[in-house]
Amino acid sequence: MKKASTIDAFFKRKNVETSCSTEQSNTCTNLNPLSSDDNLTKVRRTDVSEGFDISLLERDPGLRKQIWQYPVNMQDEIRRAYIKAGPYQAVLTEYPRFEKVPRRSFQAS
Repeated sequence: MKKASTIDAFFKRKNVETSCSTEQSNTCTNLNPLSSDDNLTKVRRTDVSEGFDISLLERDPGLRKQIWQYPVNMQDEIRRAYIKAGPYQAVLTEYPRFEKVPRRSFQAS
């Protein structure tokens, strides 16, 4: 298998140039003092639960507010919270019996 290429394969690195002042021959300044490891920063992904409490969201699709009705800054977080919570299925305490067929009713699992 071929090794996966990184973004570094598509771009050439600039040469690190050092310039020495003519007045002070002992003092040299580096134009690019940061190494490549220092330039790489990890972006911390924010957790959905940091902005609000997921348990406060209405799970029933018929009763909950639409995502577009939330503030624009929170819509993506709300969407992720619903995805993280997973599908919703209401579980009733008692299900109605069918009138046409005797002794049959839905059983919650």
